[in-house]
Amino acid sequence: MDAMTENEPLAKYTSWRIGGPARFFANVASPDALRDALAWAREQGLPVFILGGGTNLLVRDAGFAGLVIRYRDTSP
Repeated sequence: MDAMTENEPLAKYTSWRIGGPARFFANVASPDALRDALAWAREQGLPVFILGGGTNLLVRDAGFAGLVIRYRDTSP
């Protein structure tokens, strides 16, 4: 994984700019990093949400109790 944070506010990743925190949030930039993040979540028994562009997405104020993965492939 490239970076993981805890209690990351999801509002800044949505077009509506609303929503609570993700218990864990990972930015990944490669297929290998994505596999690592998914494996980590599986080991922890956490639900996973893959975040796209954040448009037309409403996040509850309570947030998401698992791992949110924001995938941005930077490979050529």
